[in-house]
Amino acid sequence: MIIENLLNRFERWSQFLLAKTSAYSLAVFRILFGLLMSAYILVYLLTGRLQGKYLEPKFLFPFFPSQALPDHLALFALFILMAVAALFVGLGLFYRISALFFCLSITYVFLLDRSQYLNHSYLICLLSLLLTVVEADSVYSLDNLLWRKKERLIPRWNLLILRIQLFIVYLYGGIWKLNPDWLSGEPQRTWLLHKAAYPLIGPIISQEWFVWVVTFGGILVDFSLPFLLIFRPTFPFGVAVAMFFHITNSVLFKIGVFPWLMLATISLFPPANWPVTVSNKLAVWLNKPSIALPSATISSVKIELSLRSGAAFLSLLFFHLYVIGQLLFPLRHFAYPGNVDWTEEGYYFSWRMMLHHKDARLVIYRTDPETGEVSIVNQQEWLTKRQMKVMKTQPDMVHQFCRWLADLEERKTGKRPHIRVKLIASLNGHPFRELIDPNVDLGSEPFTLNHKSWIID
Repeated sequence: MIIENLLNRFERWSQFLLAKTSAYSLAVFRILFGLLMSAYILVYLLTGRLQGKYLEPKFLFPFFPSQALPDHLALFALFILMAVAALFVGLGLFYRISALFFCLSITYVFLLDRSQYLNHSYLICLLSLLLTVVEADSVYSLDNLLWRKKERLIPRWNLLILRIQLFIVYLYGGIWKLNPDWLSGEPQRTWLLHKAAYPLIGPIISQEWFVWVVTFGGILVDFSLPFLLIFRPTFPFGVAVAMFFHITNSVLFKIGVFPWLMLATISLFPPANWPVTVSNKLAVWLNKPSIALPSATISSVKIELSLRSGAAFLSLLFFHLYVIGQLLFPLRHFAYPGNVDWTEEGYYFSWRMMLHHKDARLVIYRTDPETGEVSIVNQQEWLTKRQMKVMKTQPDMVHQFCRWLADLEERKTGKRPHIRVKLIASLNGHPFRELIDPNVDLGSEPFTLNHKSWIID
């Protein structure tokens, strides 16, 4: 009886996910996402960011040590093709191929160098993955205009999975802020004091009362915003909050495309046919003919795809595995001992946004295994200023560089040097202390996903 009841509930849930809904809001998001990504990549090409971040460094920090690194010309060509693919996604032209190419290429670039890691870059990879799967080209697309193969209804899960992804980003962003440092005003106080010289706003944002506005306002926005956007009565207020929050972040913290990407996602939260509703109201005002919606509605349309079909099974399987994975993956730092903001173990891909500020001092020592001669490694010979700034705060990146350095010297001389470091750091204004055991030869420590015993917690 219990099993039968569970099966019935799952069948109703599956029917809910597979039921048809309007494709218009998803299409609007596809357009905004594609155009925004194309402009974002063109900025990299035209302002020299590609050169400075990926071509000038002699060493990169790939997430996978075996990841192949492209030559300069190939990477430049890849960025041009990414910009074109993103534009095609926005236009809905050769949509599936364009979306898949953009997803694979942007993810490849994202994984090239840990020193460039940003949560919004990770979110772009996830959203591009979802756009390869959902039917975002059903309307407002050149494919549909040219071949007229698409209907204007899509499975409800197509829209729901994107909304859930955004809920996860906001809610984990709020949950992780409930830690002693954030609740005591750090690192917000440090960052805002650094901006005291800003014209007009500097004297305001550097005051103590503004620190507490950011502290508790950030928590309140992260926990409330997705709920404000999802319910129709509170949607206008949610839009106002989102615009103020993300534009303020853009001004204060210079976090690139992220605020504008999050503003674009607002298009996913109103009723799915909102673009047609807006168009029809505008048509009435201009005395023009309105757009007719499909006769089927979200609540009454019959499921066209049998629950026993392979396509429906794969859709439901992907939906549930993806959502469960996104809920669990940010929790993996609990498998490691210590404070994740200090050790950085389990930090990536967990939506821990703007939670810590580290000051660090790093010296790398190279010891000849035969003579015992000790020399200091000139980091500037291999790394950019940004790479050095990020590396000295993250033990796994220090380890990765030391291993590469030892490998390089062994290939040149036939002798593998001992690589040790002196690294002291201060987290969120706390006293400086050692972050890595200075007696450990990091050049010989193996790469592993397990806890690194040489990290001093």
